[in-house]
Amino acid sequence: MFPFVWSAYERSASGSGQSLIGTEGIVEERLAPSGYVRLHGELWQAEVIGECSVIEKSEIVRIEGIRGLKLLVRPLR
Repeated sequence: MFPFVWSAYERSASGSGQSLIGTEGIVEERLAPSGYVRLHGELWQAEVIGECSVIEKSEIVRIEGIRGLKLLVRPLR
């Protein structure tokens, strides 16, 4: 069985959080300044950074960084 599942246990750079930086997500719950963003079909907790303090539902955001398991985002507009 191992030959079929070994890749799931292999660590690679593509699975790191840094690969999320620069990608875009959709706000699922109003960010004021934190809430939830959908990214690649998954819900992530997110926090707004920069001068904008509120981002409404359905707006598109860009991931600028990661703090623990929380995404740091800015509006795409």
